[in-house]
Amino acid sequence: MENLTENKGKIYVLDTNIIGDDYLCLDRFDEHNIYISTVSLDEIDNHKKDDNDFGFNIRGFVRELEPFFKKKTFYTKGCSLGRGKGKVRLISFDEESLDYKKVRKIYRKDCSDHKLLASCLTVMKNNPDKEVVLVTKDNLLRGKAGSFGIKAENYKYHLLRDKKNLENKVTEVFNGDIEKVGIIKQKYQPRTNSYLLVDNHKYYKWNGENIEYIGSWDHEGNKPTGKQGSDWKFVANIKPLNWEQLLGIHSLMDEHTFISILAGDAGSGKTLLALAVAIELYKAKRIDTIWLTRPNNVAQNRDMGFLPGNKEEKFSVFLEPFNDAVEELIRAEKSKNNKNETKVTDEEKQDFLQKYNCKPVPYPYLKGRTFHNSAIILDESQDASSREMKKICTRIGRNCKLFILGDITQIDSQYESVFRNGLSYTIDRLLEQSFCSYVHLPAGPRSEISKICAELL
Repeated sequence: MENLTENKGKIYVLDTNIIGDDYLCLDRFDEHNIYISTVSLDEIDNHKKDDNDFGFNIRGFVRELEPFFKKKTFYTKGCSLGRGKGKVRLISFDEESLDYKKVRKIYRKDCSDHKLLASCLTVMKNNPDKEVVLVTKDNLLRGKAGSFGIKAENYKYHLLRDKKNLENKVTEVFNGDIEKVGIIKQKYQPRTNSYLLVDNHKYYKWNGENIEYIGSWDHEGNKPTGKQGSDWKFVANIKPLNWEQLLGIHSLMDEHTFISILAGDAGSGKTLLALAVAIELYKAKRIDTIWLTRPNNVAQNRDMGFLPGNKEEKFSVFLEPFNDAVEELIRAEKSKNNKNETKVTDEEKQDFLQKYNCKPVPYPYLKGRTFHNSAIILDESQDASSREMKKICTRIGRNCKLFILGDITQIDSQYESVFRNGLSYTIDRLLEQSFCSYVHLPAGPRSEISKICAELL
């Protein structure tokens, strides 16, 4: 194995899970060199037909790598990745090598991870003047690498740039400073589309250049005190239960915001508030259609084809949380009209959905569509991948609002985590954009039992 003497960059050896996470990973390492082991090529071959995001990225990476297959230097010195970039090369794994025997002496299992460690040891031996780094998302493999003196890192491209972005940022501002835009910018430095709190009860919206008074909250009485010129006590007959819900309602209704993110614990009211606000927008003729969708996670499988029925019947199983919200809205409407009926029939729910032009749309059917004059409600977004979030965010057309709902603590996908999922990724990447707002709702327990379970489980 020849070394790289003419390039001063580091050498990054990529694990297969990096390739399966980002098919454009060859462009992410600036002036540094990238080594791909034949061990990874074997794994790529095993996953190239997978019908999921991992398989999608594997196939995309093979297309990115294909031009280098015809070049002899790809197998020896490496091929240039372009101006200002390093090189990419393939390294061969030798099962009879002393390095692999060294690894097997400690970790006896014959597996791809241990072969990759042996490949790294060989690269280090042949490039003593260079820093060699194994890049893997597998934290256990990073630990094993350390036992051989191999430097290992996580892949940083899809990680959150700032985990504090997931917090519900409300900046406390002195009463005398609230009207001074310059002081707010320099002294408090609030992020775009965040909220300001004055005198512990008055809330303002900061859009990066100006402030807007949106309402007050009586913390002692735990109730809203209204907004100048309008009443914030009810939206589609639903009353906010805490100040976070008050801010959430404002962020959803704000005519300058087109992507509104509501994250929060189970029972915090995300789906109910989003549907209530969408109905208010429909009543005000600001939109003419309400679209309801969720990522297709059935037993951690993206395919819903095995379910019986036509497209609408297959998708109906995913809409139960929306049906629960519809029932609450119907009961609230009956209560307003002094009706004591609590039972909601299926016919009433269907009439309600037709009345406000609420239409379900399966997630796979979003591709190629453009939504105008609409509100799109995406529920359970934490189970969507970053690629799936890009798909729905790029569907927005004229006068369209996208409500993104989710709970990063309840992720069904085995490939996602609290800090790496579609919801967290979208918050992190769009938070500073003027068209996006974010509010985190605290737990509004469905019952005392659910509150205890949420704390203990």
